[in-house]
Amino acid sequence: MSVKISIARFTDPLSGLESALHIDQAINGKEKNCSCYKCPSKLTAVNGRGMRKILKQHHFRHPPDSQCVGAPETEVHELAKQIIRQSSSIVLPTKSRFNYVDSELEVRLQQVVFDAFVSAENSDQLGVEVAVTSFSDELKCQRLKEIGIPTIEIDLSEVPRQIDLKRIEFEVLYNPENRKYLYQDSPFSETASNSERESVSFLYWALSVITKYPLQTLGIILGLILFFKPRRRRW
Repeated sequence: MSVKISIARFTDPLSGLESALHIDQAINGKEKNCSCYKCPSKLTAVNGRGMRKILKQHHFRHPPDSQCVGAPETEVHELAKQIIRQSSSIVLPTKSRFNYVDSELEVRLQQVVFDAFVSAENSDQLGVEVAVTSFSDELKCQRLKEIGIPTIEIDLSEVPRQIDLKRIEFEVLYNPENRKYLYQDSPFSETASNSERESVSFLYWALSVITKYPLQTLGIILGLILFFKPRRRRW
C-alpha cells in the first residue's frame, strides 16, 4: 500500500514547466497534471472542504495497486523553493526581514549552485539554501566566501511529512530559529529597526502557536466570537 503524500509534481499543460503543488492548492479529484516525485503515477487529490477538511487528513493518493512510498525529502525541498520564489520577503537569522523584488531558482555562480537567489531593490543579494537531509559543508562555505554572496541555510529536517501549506510557509519564510548564515559580510541584515524586529518576533510567536495548536486556536476564536456576539434583548 502506498503512503499518503501532501506534495506533488505539477506539470503546466501549456508551458510544460514543472513546479511543486501542495494538496491545499489542489482541486478535489484526479489531477491529470500531478504526479509523484518518486514514481510516474498520476495522483488523485483527496481534499475535503469545511469541517471535513479539518477533521480528515487531506492528501494526494496513488492508484490502488501502487506500493510507492513517495520521496518526502524531494517533496519538501521543491515546495520550499517554490514558496521562496513566489514570496517577496524572508526573515533572516537576525529576525530582520530581507525584502526582494526578484528571485531565481537553481542559480549557478562560479562553483556554487544556490537553491534560491533573491535580489533587493537596492541591489543587495542573498543566497538561500534549503536543507532537508543534506547540509552545506565547509567547502561550500569557503566557496561562498570567495564569491562574496551572503547566504542563509534553512533547516527543514524536522518538518513532518503531512504538513499543511500555512505551516510550511511559516517554516520557510518566517521562522528565525531554523536558519543560520553560511556566509555574511554585508550589514544589510542588521538595518532593521527595533520595532520591525519586535513585529517579526510577535509574528513568529503567533504563527508558531497557530500552527502547533490549530484546533485549540480555532476553538478560542469561535469562543470569542460567541462571547462578543450581540445578544437580542428580551422584552
